[in-house]
Amino acid sequence: MFDSLGVEKQTVRNILAHLEGECDFNETAFQAKDSSACGEFCVYFAIIRYFNEDLDFAEVIKEHLTSNFNQNEEKVKVFLQHFKS
Repeated sequence: MFDSLGVEKQTVRNILAHLEGECDFNETAFQAKDSSACGEFCVYFAIIRYFNEDLDFAEVIKEHLTSNFNQNEEKVKVFLQHFKS
């Protein structure tokens, strides 16, 4: 489960408690709390993940996002511009 705001581990466990099996998730934030681009980050991650099937969840994050919120947001917005008509 990708969350660009990086929710706490216990919150994720509470949300996923009813599901069986394993679920990867991140606790690290990749966007500022005052950013309104959460949906864009999720779309970005879904597309990147889809086209990088050979990478696991953590590797996709490591290769495509950083701890620099401004850099991440700019990267996401520029990437998604390619899909606007």
